[in-house]
Amino acid sequence: MTTFLTEEQTRELNDIYARVMKKYTSSATDSINLGGTVSVTFEEALGLAGFELQARQVKILEDYAERVNAIEANAIKRGLEQSTIVIELLDKALVRKNDALARLEDVTDKLAKKIFNDNQKLALSVEREKSISKSRSLRDYIAHSRMKLTVSVAVQAQIDEELYLTYLEWLLKFEPMIGRSYLQSNPLFLYNLGATQYTRLGTEMNRRVGNVL
Repeated sequence: MTTFLTEEQTRELNDIYARVMKKYTSSATDSINLGGTVSVTFEEALGLAGFELQARQVKILEDYAERVNAIEANAIKRGLEQSTIVIELLDKALVRKNDALARLEDVTDKLAKKIFNDNQKLALSVEREKSISKSRSLRDYIAHSRMKLTVSVAVQAQIDEELYLTYLEWLLKFEPMIGRSYLQSNPLFLYNLGATQYTRLGTEMNRRVGNVL
């Protein structure tokens, strides 16, 4: 059985390594794992803006309907349904409604542009931070790898033991055979653990597989 690590798993295991090294050394920084942002098109921004301003549109239409009803009710009461003044009042109400909707469209367009521009700025900001974080994480990972060659014997023993236990805990999230396959199929474990702890971890995984079988 061959079971390769995914990119996310590789990052997780390297972050574990970095955290353990940082615990026993003093010149490291944490890596940042940022998710991506959801980019919106300008058409989608228009939709979002329209949704935000929908209440205003409903209010304009409701006000227009109430105005028309009031004019017609008053005209009926006075027997002036077809009079010029009533028609003029209805026309004015219609023009007022259309002007209000037109102004709302202008506001919608401006709001859509703001939503779109803000989204683009946020996306660029996140991608920039992800790039910086990735560079920082790689820098620290290399620094930690070099530190591993220079720390004292006592500190190295503590690092080795914690890495062993943490990686064992990670492998035990899976069925024993799958966990052993991860260990055997990916050189990351040997590189991060070193030969002694890697062999020790392999022995432990073999024992667990044997117990299951």
